[in-house]
Amino acid sequence: MIDEKKINYLLSTRKNILLLLKEGSFDSYIINLISFSRGHIGLISNKFPFLSSLNIIENVCLGLMYNQNISLKNSIKKIHDYIKMINMEDCLWLRKEQINEEQLVKAYFLRCVANGNSVIFMDSPKYEWIKIVLQCIERTNLYQNVWISTSLANKDLYNDLKFDVIEVSD
Repeated sequence: MIDEKKINYLLSTRKNILLLLKEGSFDSYIINLISFSRGHIGLISNKFPFLSSLNIIENVCLGLMYNQNISLKNSIKKIHDYIKMINMEDCLWLRKEQINEEQLVKAYFLRCVANGNSVIFMDSPKYEWIKIVLQCIERTNLYQNVWISTSLANKDLYNDLKFDVIEVSD
């Protein structure tokens, strides 16, 4: 399936990657990917949603506050420039149910930025989500790579992205 050596190799390539997976192996693959990445990989996925009880900025900064013991105020300072670059100032204090889909994807992107993730991973995302993330990366001048996992059957949905394709076997 995937091991730490493979993850480290993929991280070292610094490329956008389309990972082709066997049907039904997505959940175990994602768990292995995140476990072995040691914080390098951030997720943009409805499988890892924001908490309804927190507003957007609290959700974005939760990792910094919980794992690094950084206050909300200092967490916001850390990512303030990126918030402005992707035009998210107006929705930070809203809850996830109050924002549109583009704002939600941008908020997920900000969560990856706040956590210092060098790779953004998306599991069979909508094509629009990929475009939003790529635009955010361009606007922020960050050197993040995008990894997308999908099944062999859905590979053609992402052909025009020109990502490196890697078929992952069991």
